[in-house]
Amino acid sequence: MKAIVLKSWGTRVIVLAGLVAICTAGASPVDAAVHGQAVRSATTRVVALQVDSTFAKPGSVQVQDVSGTVLATCKGKKTPGSVTCIVHVPDAKSVVFVAKPNVPGEFKKWTAACKYAPGPVCALRVTSNVHVVSNFGAPTHAPYAVPTLKAVDGDTTGCSGTSDSQKVFGAALPGSAPVTLNDDGHLVASGITTVSGRATLSYTTTSERGIYRKLVMKALGKTATTDVYNVGSVCSYWNGIGTGTVNFKVVGADFDATSKVAVTFGSHNAIGAATDATGAFTVTTPNYACTAGATKNLVISAKRGVGSKFARPFAYTFVVTC
Repeated sequence: MKAIVLKSWGTRVIVLAGLVAICTAGASPVDAAVHGQAVRSATTRVVALQVDSTFAKPGSVQVQDVSGTVLATCKGKKTPGSVTCIVHVPDAKSVVFVAKPNVPGEFKKWTAACKYAPGPVCALRVTSNVHVVSNFGAPTHAPYAVPTLKAVDGDTTGCSGTSDSQKVFGAALPGSAPVTLNDDGHLVASGITTVSGRATLSYTTTSERGIYRKLVMKALGKTATTDVYNVGSVCSYWNGIGTGTVNFKVVGADFDATSKVAVTFGSHNAIGAATDATGAFTVTTPNYACTAGATKNLVISAKRGVGSKFARPFAYTFVVTC
């Protein structure tokens, strides 16, 4: 991913989960993986990832970055019981834990640091050493849904084109039946299941509020549900660089419907904006005097997941060279 130059605003900068994409084209925003183990950076945190199961070969848990790159995989034991893997991840970065049960088998729940995650996908911003426990159990043969993207960035006007093309596979549904897919209660795709009760539905994600999205695939009263991490993204447009006077347009998606967003440039007072019902916002700043070549910070801050057990702050600092 690289910066896009726009005629009216200059440089557009995209931030994914607090990781700036400009000048990192072709590079992963977190450590590369070597033999399933994340490479240690100068500052890392330790995740003790535990896979518990009441039956043999239950499946595995993947550790991914928000772009979907697999950092590590912890496989369940060949016999019933527990296994713990030690994974080193970059400090203060968001990582996504994805439970991947084998067939037969079923993911049941998370405990420890991920205990409030609503489904098989758990996202954590790791700022200290943590313990994550996944629990697998005997299958119930209920319908299930598996999304291609475990973390998504919803589109909104002025900020789109990142991780937004979602595909969801469903199985164990009624055969040859009309099937629908809802994202947080919004109908996003429909089709017909195969004779064997399978379906694959695709759509482009748009901005949705909150930390997690609930995906529901339904056919003839039978439902399959899963969750997806709602990354949150910010696009920043810079105008007037090099002229001595600058201003900014900041567009964000996937925040909360009641979030208060603050945009602060240098020592100036913050400019606030409330998100809309989809969790999107747009802020246009006034003009600021800034000597050409001088360096100042453009800070975007908010709180996501307000009122939930997994509430977390969002903050990113752009270093602007005027």
